[in-house]
Amino acid sequence: MEKRLHIYRAIPSLFTVAAFMFGFNAILLAINGQIKEAITFILISAFLDLFDGRIARILGTTSKFGAELDSLSDLVCFGVATAIIVLSYTGSAHRLLYLSAMFFAICSMLRLARFNLDIEPPAYAKGFFMGVPTPAGFMLGVLPITIHFAWGFEISSLHYGIYMLIVGFLMISNIPTPSTKSFHIKRNQLPLIIGITALLLICVFLYSWAVMSVFGIVYLISILFCIAITKRNKRIYKENNKN
Repeated sequence: MEKRLHIYRAIPSLFTVAAFMFGFNAILLAINGQIKEAITFILISAFLDLFDGRIARILGTTSKFGAELDSLSDLVCFGVATAIIVLSYTGSAHRLLYLSAMFFAICSMLRLARFNLDIEPPAYAKGFFMGVPTPAGFMLGVLPITIHFAWGFEISSLHYGIYMLIVGFLMISNIPTPSTKSFHIKRNQLPLIIGITALLLICVFLYSWAVMSVFGIVYLISILFCIAITKRNKRIYKENNKN
């Protein structure tokens, strides 16, 4: 007897498709030179991407199909779209920037392919991502743009190209980076978390580019702390195994 597919099982995939639609339209906006609108659409896509997996786990509808669909959407929204936004923003035919933007998109693809293999990090790096995830790659990729929108500081196409190469390498590297999956919220902490989230949303609404810039800078600094923590954990792990 053929099993019936309940409509609620499609809800997580609908979130993923909606995220893809915003990413697709962000590309069109970037091509037309509407950089601020394009970045805003990617932020909406990132918000939807944040919840599709969680909703699937809550509903008990996780599947390999959903995971693959999510990765394909992420490649377009955070890999290809980011590269096109950067190229459209600079309006430059600088060869290095073009190559580095393409390299960034390729690294996004490689990062997602590795993530789909579900490779476990080393024991001393539990609770961290290995390499920069693609949504964070988008945040870092457009960081010079958000800094320019917030404070007027602008870098050359050459320096932007070098920067994009570095971000691409960070995505495919084994460098430990922050992960929210290891954070668990207690029931009595929920009002505080909601209050902080509301405050952040107000700040994003009032000072969008400054807040995005600060998030990107803080994220880069946090990677240094992650490296230091895992180095300490690795040393302790080796000492314990010797005994």
